[in-house]
Amino acid sequence: MTYITSRANERVKNALKLSDKKYRQITGLFRFEGAKLLEEYLLSGEAPTELYVREDALEKYRELVEKLDEDSVFVVTDEVYEKLTEEKSPQGLLCIGRKPKNIRNGTYEGGGIVLESVRDCGNMGTILRSAAAFGAKRVYLSKDCADVLSQKTTRAAMGALFKTDILICDDLTKLFEAHKQNKKTPYAAMPYGDATEIDTVKLSVDDLVVIGNEGHGVSETVKNECRALTIPMCPNTESVNAAVAASVILWEMWRR
Repeated sequence: MTYITSRANERVKNALKLSDKKYRQITGLFRFEGAKLLEEYLLSGEAPTELYVREDALEKYRELVEKLDEDSVFVVTDEVYEKLTEEKSPQGLLCIGRKPKNIRNGTYEGGGIVLESVRDCGNMGTILRSAAAFGAKRVYLSKDCADVLSQKTTRAAMGALFKTDILICDDLTKLFEAHKQNKKTPYAAMPYGDATEIDTVKLSVDDLVVIGNEGHGVSETVKNECRALTIPMCPNTESVNAAVAASVILWEMWRR
């Protein structure tokens, strides 16, 4: 283990840079905090390249810390950790790791949930968590979605970030074309128009369902390519949060 007492330490500076998406893309690294996420990352077969542990947290999480190579562990003072953390009530464990192998650029590989322009990191993380809970085979993301490796997303997703294939797609229309070639209909969640109510459709994890942007819904392209699907709601209500809609749909896909 190495002790760091200076907030101006070069490693500390580089760890801070990983809050920036471009720097994460350049290095292939990301940062996350907390014992639960560290445990899940280790269970996925990965190990942090660096662990910054606050002095008081070293004893509390010693058993977990000892699973790592000593050379990758850096014990820091309260002042240093305060500079590093993005959490309001940090546990005192900050990890830097390689981008998980299940997160990659890709195209159609079968059924799953499709996120188009979902921009809120909290929504993104919640959807990933629901996808893992309800056995989704994969989650497709349009390239303008929120970054799955931002710390806000990793916090919301918890260990689910490492459990489901996450494919970032340049062109969602190719997903729909490939799905239709398998003689299957792609769906899109829409709370209006002549949408089919979800409880009248026998969805499964092999289906493809799109969740649109929080404020604008799905694009015209998606509307033209997909069959509209809606969740029955009480009168005088317009819609539900994107993460809630995705979770309901994922549960419907799983229970069938």
